[in-house]
Amino acid sequence: RLYQGVQDLIKTLYDRGVKVSIVSAKPTAQLKKVVEESGLMPYIDRVIGPDGEGKKDSDKSMLIKRAINGKNVVMVGDSTYDVTSAKKAEVTSVAVTYGFGFTKNDETCSDYTVQTVQDLKRILLNEL
Repeated sequence: RLYQGVQDLIKTLYDRGVKVSIVSAKPTAQLKKVVEESGLMPYIDRVIGPDGEGKKDSDKSMLIKRAINGKNVVMVGDSTYDVTSAKKAEVTSVAVTYGFGFTKNDETCSDYTVQTVQDLKRILLNEL
């Protein structure tokens, strides 16, 4: 289930010509199924898991690098692992505290930290 406002955000990015990729440590087939069931597949450029594209990577920073398609790249993540992987891949990171891995009081090494989808939307529309 998507957080309220996420589908609208993805559609807005798509309408503005932003390429959106979904990167996860989940197996690619499982990840694609989740994206399809969410109704987001028409708005997603690429879905990348550790076993996709004929490659096997368990290093999330390498998965992020495979997803890069343009100059302004932002990794949105809900865990410390996501943020540190973004740093290792040398891309801007946004930590979302409404996800699974952070609480509102956690310190992150992210470039941005947001507590709502609306905050995330403001940042992404300004960064991309």
